Amino acid sequence: MNDVNHIYRKGLYTLIDGASGIGFVLSKESQELQRTLLNNSKSQIERLEAYEDIFNPEVGDTGLSRARNIERESGLRQIFLKFEGGNPTGIQKDRIAFAQCLDALRRGFATLYKRGKTSRIPWIIAGSSYRKNPIVYSYKKNLPFCTGLEPGHIHETKTSDPLINWHSYDGDEALDAIRNSSGWAEDISDSSLNNIAKILKDKEGLSVISASTAGLAALLSKQHLEPLEGDRYVAIITGRK
Repeated sequence: MNDVNHIYRKGLYTLIDGASGIGFVLSKESQELQRTLLNNSKSQIERLEAYEDIFNPEVGDTGLSRARNIERESGLRQIFLKFEGGNPTGIQKDRIAFAQCLDALRRGFATLYKRGKTSRIPWIIAGSSYRKNPIVYSYKKNLPFCTGLEPGHIHETKTSDPLINWHSYDGDEALDAIRNSSGWAEDISDSSLNNIAKILKDKEGLSVISASTAGLAALLSKQHLEPLEGDRYVAIITGRK
């Protein structure tokens, strides 16, 4: 990681739409965090925490609201919606670009549990477009590893486009996370995705991308078949522009 102020002053990044990086100044606090991040003598945990603290003011810290209307209709005791529309670009990819994958891979819930940051490892629940996701497919087929799909058999729709792919780079890790947490994965139809997006708009006042409700759909599907224990659940969703 190079000196951020130096990069912007030299104009190494070209900004679009007339935007300018002139005058960009990294705060003293962030500069100190940067030095911690670059210091190889520091522990991995210290460096990762410094990295998180650098981007936290701009990315993440998105709204977490309780969906009481969904609770009443589904029978779940508590369900919260993590609204990633509060990120700078309105979607969760800001968080992914900066730290989400890094944090999940290097620390993860297992490490947080070992460090006493959480009382238990939560269920990891996955949902994706019907038969168009290799992780869900491999889970449902009880395959030992994440197996890629045949590209020619995958057909995009307006609803499913953000969800589908024939291959997953971190598929094995995702599959292990689902199984090791006693979670589950479900195929979700376009109609279910659109229906839940409509319910969130009508009942909770949130305008979300239909595809982002896949995880919530997988949770509600399980609850419909067999009521889950009275606990707290969190669904990550993405807002429309």
